[in-house]
Formats: sequence, structure tokens, C-alpha cells
Amino acid sequence: MKRRNVSRMIGIGLLLACILAALALTGCDLLGSAATQPDKEQECQHTRTEWVVYQEPTCWAKGERGKKCLDCRKTLETETMDPLQHDYVEKVCRYCHSILIESAEDLVAFAERVNEGDPFSGRAVTLTQDLDMTGRQWVPVGEFKGLFDGQGHVIRGLDTKNLKNGEYPKQMLIGFFAINDGIIRDLGLEDLALRYDGAIQYIGGLVAQNSGLVQGCWVTGHVNGDSTGSVVGENFDTVERCYSAAVVTAYGFTKGNTGAYADVGGLVGVNTGAIRNCFATGEVSASAEATKTGKTGTKAGGLCAWNQGGEIANCYATAYVSAMGTEYCYAGGLVGRGGTISRSFATGDVS
Repeated sequence: MKRRNVSRMIGIGLLLACILAALALTGCDLLGSAATQPDKEQECQHTRTEWVVYQEPTCWAKGERGKKCLDCRKTLETETMDPLQHDYVEKVCRYCHSILIESAEDLVAFAERVNEGDPFSGRAVTLTQDLDMTGRQWVPVGEFKGLFDGQGHVIRGLDTKNLKNGEYPKQMLIGFFAINDGIIRDLGLEDLALRYDGAIQYIGGLVAQNSGLVQGCWVTGHVNGDSTGSVVGENFDTVERCYSAAVVTAYGFTKGNTGAYADVGGLVGVNTGAIRNCFATGEVSASAEATKTGKTGTKAGGLCAWNQGGEIANCYATAYVSAMGTEYCYAGGLVGRGGTISRSFATGDVS
């Protein structure tokens, strides 16, 4: 009996030893409390890395890339990548398909592409030298959404006086550009002869209707229409650092009982955007004629005909201004009518 008890005690002792060993391996003591955890794994030393491109650079914008560890996949650092340099092959950039204009033929071909439905979004058009368009019939560039960089060059002799209705998609808007939704900068238009004998909405020497940025541009010559500005006909966005020495006239006419109206500005016809750091030194006149009982009205300004809720700042005009109308007639050395004006002045005669 004693031997049996001894054997049982030895068995229990061996069982307890096995249990204690198992508890030790699982990290617990006899009281059920957690034992000291083993040391954390050694931190990654990031000895193997690679650069991953998040955003490829373009000719227009910087790119971005990051340095990643191949073992833990952690991003260690990021950096920007410089924009690509244009690489032109036969006047076309092989990266972004921007183009160079080196001749009058190139300019005409560019206008035709836009009028066929290519607005040049995300691309640049760069003028590399002065161009003479004298003797050529100019068909305005339609709706443009890219960057036109004149690089300080001049285009001379643009002429629309023989343009016929239906010859291009935006016949109600006459100018070097009909519509600008992009950027036009550092371009001069000299010896202009812009007019249109059909029904038009706006005419502007550089842009008929601007919803983008016009910057560092100038105009000389003659611009004629019924709602007219020598640089921009109607401005919805920004015109800055531009000037005009053009003769600008607006003439409204009707044969019926409706009214005849004309608006003309030395730089901009109608402004609902911003005109900053600009000036005009030419001549501005507006008149209207109704053959029956229709009334006539005109607005004329040395810089802007109608500042319709827009902003004009740091501008001046020395243009001679005249306006005639039976229903209303607004004429001003700087602005014909309305809007917010700051730090600006005019010195021209007004009649």
C-alpha cells in the first residue's frame, strides 16, 4: 500500500513537472499572470530600397516619386521631379504634342486645327519669330484652351474685313482668337484691320471673348464692330499688363423698329472680370443709327466701355473718347459706365 502511494506521488510529481514546463513555454506562471514577453523583433534597417514614381512629370507640371524599403514597404522619403523639357521634332514636342509656329503658314494651320475641333488643352503654342500676315484673309482661331506664348514677338497685318458669314464656327465673335479659355501672353498685334460686316456679338483685336488669362499683350491698328474692345471684346476673367494704341470704333445700325446700340472700349468692351496694370492711348468712338422709330444708345470709355460688376485697378487712359445716342449715351475718359475702379485715371478729351 505504501509502495502504491509512493508510486502515485512520483506520478503526480512528474505530471506537475510537465505542467510547469508547459506553462513556462506559454509564458505563464503558476498564478496565471503573464510572464515577461520575449524581445520585439529587431527593427528593419532598410538596407534594400527602390524609388517608385507616383506622378510622372510632364512639360507642364512637376512629378513626384518616393523611396520605399523593399523589405517592410515603408516610404522613407518623397521628392518632386522637375518638369520635362520640350523636345521638338518637326515643330511638335514628342512628349506633350505642343507646337512651334515659325511661319505664316504654321499660324494658318494652327487656326484651322482649332476650328476643326482641337482646342489644344494642356498644350503650348509658341511663336518663335515676328510674322507678317499682310494680304492674307484671317479666319479667327475658334475656342482655345491651351497656352499661346508670343515670347514678345509681333504679328502684323491681320485682316478680317472680307470675312463672310459661315466661313468659321464662331462667326458671332471676331478677333485673332474668338474665345480664350486658356492663357495668351507676351504677344503683339500691330497694324490690325479687324471688322465684320455681318451680325456679330463681340469683336476684340486679340480676343473676342476671354474666360482665361490675357497677359503682357498689345495692339495697334483699327478695330471696328458694334461691341468692341481693341484687346478684348468681352472679358469674364483677367486681362493684365496689356496696352492699346489702336483706333477703336463701334457702330450700331438697325432698319427696323428695334433699337440700335454700340459699346466700345479703348482696351476692353465689356468687363465682368478684372483689368489690372493696363493702359490705352488710342482713339475711341461709338455711334448708332435707327432708320425708323428704334432708339439708339452707346457706351464708350477710354479703357473700358462697360465695367459691368468687374474690377479695374492700376490702369490709365489718354484716349480721345466720343459717343452719340438718342436713348442713352455714356462716355468716360476711363470707363463709359459702372463697376469698381481703384488707383486709376484718365487724361483724354471726352465728347
